[in-house]
Amino acid sequence: WGLRGGGGSLAIVTGMEIKLYPVTTVYGGNLFYPIEQAKAVISRYRDWLPSVPDELTSSFAIMNFPPIPDVPEFLRGQSFVVVRGCYTGSMEDGEALLEYWRAWQTPLIDDFKPLPFSEVATISNEPVEPTAAMSTSAWLRELSDEAIEILIDRMKPANGSPLVFAEVRHVGGVVARPQATAYSNRDASLILHMLGMVFSPESHQAAQQYAAQFKQALQPYLTGRVYMNFLEGTESQEQIRNGYAPEAYERLTQLKAKYDPDNVLAYGFNIQPARK
Repeated sequence: WGLRGGGGSLAIVTGMEIKLYPVTTVYGGNLFYPIEQAKAVISRYRDWLPSVPDELTSSFAIMNFPPIPDVPEFLRGQSFVVVRGCYTGSMEDGEALLEYWRAWQTPLIDDFKPLPFSEVATISNEPVEPTAAMSTSAWLRELSDEAIEILIDRMKPANGSPLVFAEVRHVGGVVARPQATAYSNRDASLILHMLGMVFSPESHQAAQQYAAQFKQALQPYLTGRVYMNFLEGTESQEQIRNGYAPEAYERLTQLKAKYDPDNVLAYGFNIQPARK
């Protein structure tokens, strides 16, 4: 129970058995739209979500590509709003799902296509080499018109945003169903993930401060909970109680007291052992 969602500070895992699912091909990719259409795209995405099946994992992101050589030249220094997805059903049904977008208007880039599952990481196309970055997260209560306006405004480089992206991921399906695991916050359906490139200690601090102000502006639309996998450094320790339901956190501290009472495994999301 504890190892499934409780982080790595409970025990040293020497072996595990993972259940696999018969997925060989997915229908996935990205739709890039001009940043000027961000409000229309995000509103359309919000209205799409109630109708999508469990087989679709999707998100939207406001992207500010940095002007660095690692970024393709046609994206370098540009901003876009991007709809991203991965569908594990039939390719025909995947095509049909995308008609919601393709029939609306032609995006700047549309690279949705059948992909072997082994290439699923190319959808987000994140760096494969270690890259210094600042990451933080929050669970959204709702994606209201007001929340959309804040997301768009706070991501504008002209307004001082040092962030590369603010992505909102749709969570549902099996994740939303009760399970015998420590993983919590299954009642929320939207994760906000923010990331900024880090080039120096000063840029790291600036990105952290900006992200904190960003989340403060969104406070009325947040649940107050966080997604632990998208936190880092001191924030992962400061926010650890907000990563779990109260009863789950209490049970994790009891497990920690049983298996690691001296907190030898004090790394990752360090849950403190319960004190007698």
